[in-house]
Amino acid sequence: MKKILAVFAVFGGVLMSADIEDTTLKAIFENFEKSSKNDTIQAGLSPRQIELSNLAVIIASGSLRLWQERAEKSELKADEIMELLRQSTAYLGMARIREFIFVTSEIYKRKGIKITDFALDSDENRLKNGQNLQIELFGSATTQSMSGDYAQIGRYLSQNCFWGLLH
Repeated sequence: MKKILAVFAVFGGVLMSADIEDTTLKAIFENFEKSSKNDTIQAGLSPRQIELSNLAVIIASGSLRLWQERAEKSELKADEIMELLRQSTAYLGMARIREFIFVTSEIYKRKGIKITDFALDSDENRLKNGQNLQIELFGSATTQSMSGDYAQIGRYLSQNCFWGLLH
């Protein structure tokens, strides 16, 4: 639970990237940022986990400008950032992620960085590997509960979310 709170608290660090002229609002953000850094340190999050969390929050918030600023400077590998975008697509939808993918692809093109294409695996392999990972992480009850009305969602998550965590 502490890690979940710390990930949420990291959002304060993301907000401070913007230029805020209102001094009262800026003070509120700065105070939140100070406390979020302490929460993050106490939770034991690594710099990589913090950066992934910050980028995930930016994607969920829809701030394309802030994404571009952070993605340009990020020390994460290009494949890690693209995997974050792939994972986000399953949870936030293609419409939300589309522009983030275009902007990120342009950044990497400009920098001459090639992205690994993991889409070569078959649907069947992605499903099998995703289900196996879900069982490993959460036990067999997870995949058993994805039947009946939930079968389509379970299949989608296994093929498109959990499968990606293997790379």
